[in-house]
Formats: sequence, C-alpha cells, structure tokens
Amino acid sequence: MRKLVQIALAVSLVAIVGVIIWQVLREREPVYHGKRLSVWLVQYGTHHWSEGHWSVGRKGELEAKAENAIRQIGTNAIPTCLRIIATRDSPLLKLVSRFPERWQPFYRLSTPEYQFQGAYGLIALGADAKPAVPALIAMLNDSHAEVKYAAVFALSSLGSLAEDALPSLIECLRPDEFAWQGGGILGLGEVHQEPQRVVRALVQLLDNPRNPQQTQRIHANVIMGLREFGAQAKPAVPSLLRLLNDADEGIRGQVNNALLTIDPEAAARAGVKVTIRHVDLE
Repeated sequence: MRKLVQIALAVSLVAIVGVIIWQVLREREPVYHGKRLSVWLVQYGTHHWSEGHWSVGRKGELEAKAENAIRQIGTNAIPTCLRIIATRDSPLLKLVSRFPERWQPFYRLSTPEYQFQGAYGLIALGADAKPAVPALIAMLNDSHAEVKYAAVFALSSLGSLAEDALPSLIECLRPDEFAWQGGGILGLGEVHQEPQRVVRALVQLLDNPRNPQQTQRIHANVIMGLREFGAQAKPAVPSLLRLLNDADEGIRGQVNNALLTIDPEAAARAGVKVTIRHVDLE
C-alpha cells in the first residue's frame, strides 16, 4: 500500500512539473490577435503544404492569415521557432508518454511534427529569418537525428538566405542516413551558391549513393538539385547520360528533363525527348 502511495505521489509530481513547464513555454510565446505563435505556426504549416496551394503558387485564406500573423510578430518569432526545432525527447518526456493522455499536456512538444512547426515559422518570415541561420547551422551537429533533420529542412527551405550554411549542407551528403542527406541535396540546389563546388559534390553522390536502400530517392534528389544549376551543372552530364538506361522509368524521366535544362545539345545527341513524369518521393 505504501509503495502504491509513493508511485501515485511521483506520478502527480511529474504531472504538476509538466503542467508548469507547459505553461511557462506558452507564456514565453509571442501573441498576435490573441493567438499564440504556435497556433499560427500550425495553421501556416497545415495550409502551406496542402495540395493546391504551394504547388501552384497560390495561397489560401488561412495560410495567408497565418503568414501575415507570423510576419507581424517578426524577428521576435525566431527564438520560439528555434526552440521548437531543437525540441527532443528527454527521459522525463518518455516516462510521461506512458501516462493517460489527459496527463500529458506537453508531450506533443517532442514530436517531429512539432519540430517542423518551428521550421514553418522561419519559412513564413522570409528574409527576416536570416538571423536564425547560424543557430540552424549549429543544429546540424546535434546528436539527435530529428533535430538535425528539422534544421536541414529549415535551411533548405530558406534558399539563398542560408548561403552561409553551404559548407555544412555539403557535409550532410557524407553520412549514409537519407533523412538529412536528402535534405542537404535539395538544400544545395535551393541555396544555389558556388556551383562548381556543389555540382562536384552532387555528382560524386550521383555516382556513389552510398545507401543502396535509398538509391532511387537519392538519385531523384540529386537530379533535381543539379537541375537548379542549369548550364552550370554541365560537368554532371556524363553521369546523367549513364542514368538514361536506369531501370526505373521515373528516374529516366527526371534525367531527360534535367538534360534538357542543363545541356540541350547533349540531350539532343542522346535522343532525349520532353517528359513531364516525376518520381514520387513520398
């Protein structure tokens, strides 16, 4: 009986501490029009990536409202966004996850989806998010894979604003883990700096994906990254031509389109025809 009482007290203490932490984190968030920043982040992320909006360059009403709210908060949103991206599971959070849901008011903070909400906020800030770049670069060395992946995603999405991250994004190509390797590939294309150096690194990965289980996805990401450089990616043409005979039809289609963009003459000599087929990376 005494042991049960001790367990109950311990559980209660953990729940109380959790509620206090959750409340403190809430109070530190900027607020706009009566809504906390995290609420706007959810609204923006949900609708920004929904089909029919970002894919065709149009913004829905809910996305536009959330983006405006985040931009009105401005650089004051950066500390909260960075804190969200850096969230990770602690032993305490893992313990609390075993409790009934009503006792876990802050456990959702540690989910990857929550981390990405921080990245969405930086994306919505646009040019105002540049001061966050050094902290995101530092997160690429984080020991937690989820934090690193969210940071890679954020840097990739910031494009040329993240030019200082170029060396670190190239380093992301070295490990075998696809999550941040893929993010690094796409990020190098979006940042679009130092084409000679970047194209060389991407060609090396194209010729040697290192991760046999993810070869198709790595090839697809590298091809998209190379295509971003247009004619500056001509050193990649020999490697791309070899992939014209790839067993995967989608990869062949990606190569066709890339060659037409990078070197139309080489594409014509190889008998390349226009195709709109793309690889599904999901």
